[in-house]
Amino acid sequence: MNFSPLFPVLETCTYLNTANAGLLSVPLMEWRRETDRQFSIGASEFRSTTGNAIVEDARQTIAGYFHAKPGYTFLVPNMSFGFGKVLDGLEGPQRVLLLQDDYPSITYQVKSRGWEHEFISLLLYEQLEQRILEAVKRFRPTMLACSITHYLNGITLNLDLFAAIKAAYPSLLIVADATQYFGTTAFHFEDTAIDIVLASGYKWLSGGYGNGVVLVKEEAAARLYTKAQQLSGPNELFLKEKNKLALQFEPGHLDFISYGSLGQAIRLRQEWGEEQLLQHIDLLSAKAMKAFTERGVIDAAISMRKQHAPIFTIQVSDRVKEAIRAANIIGVNRGTGLRVSLHYYNTKQELQQLLEVMDK
Repeated sequence: MNFSPLFPVLETCTYLNTANAGLLSVPLMEWRRETDRQFSIGASEFRSTTGNAIVEDARQTIAGYFHAKPGYTFLVPNMSFGFGKVLDGLEGPQRVLLLQDDYPSITYQVKSRGWEHEFISLLLYEQLEQRILEAVKRFRPTMLACSITHYLNGITLNLDLFAAIKAAYPSLLIVADATQYFGTTAFHFEDTAIDIVLASGYKWLSGGYGNGVVLVKEEAAARLYTKAQQLSGPNELFLKEKNKLALQFEPGHLDFISYGSLGQAIRLRQEWGEEQLLQHIDLLSAKAMKAFTERGVIDAAISMRKQHAPIFTIQVSDRVKEAIRAANIIGVNRGTGLRVSLHYYNTKQELQQLLEVMDK
């Protein structure tokens, strides 16, 4: 499928930067424009009827896409906000196991609360899951908080890791950031051992800014805001339908354009053929892994892992970085390398273009 007409920026550059920001499609842009037009005409009447329906429809779509329960699917502005709300909802200080150099919104929010914590080094990539298991056994945390896919290098944790941890330590709370994971592979939340998973929708889900999701297992929900859940809720009619956790994660009004955009973006993927999109991502990622490994621009240990996201930070010279920019190939500097990422709207020809520039 040729995605250039649906994502106009693809006609002006080679966009390999979805890990930074996903592209907004023409159909989604048109939906947003038309919805805003209707709001400008209908004002509060539109908001109280159609607007609220858009939000709830988005919730159902998101829950269905990730195989989660709608009543425990919470809409938030972004992952960082949602993670903070999770931490605020826990009883007392926690003992938290973290990954070194993980996304700052995870590590900083734990450290800034003064909670006891320990970091696991990302070195020895091929043994990462085993070292996490060993750290859990040694440190005995009350919570493991980490990204499923690391934003700097695409290292992706095997979901079996969480099952092994939960089997050995059933009371340990597992909280995972899936911002760089959702949209790159299929995910069935209720079949995983993760207690709470969060993500922003503006990257691989191509939902635009201002939307994110928190998926909570029913058992984990009982551990959040325990005092608030025992109190009576507000008496106002417009809040009566909200459950106690929704009042915490979704305070105030919800932006029907932002959350509706995420719902629409997911529907578009399904219309275009979700399975085919994911297969294409896997194909491009495998080709990139092979090519980058052969050229020695990524750590050889990364290629030994069973799973890896379509995210690569390639170690190339400043001269090559300049040549890539001059060829109108969009990536982003991360650490000492250049991070490139490949999505379903990218092509084998675009990957080949990058490789040819690197080889000159």
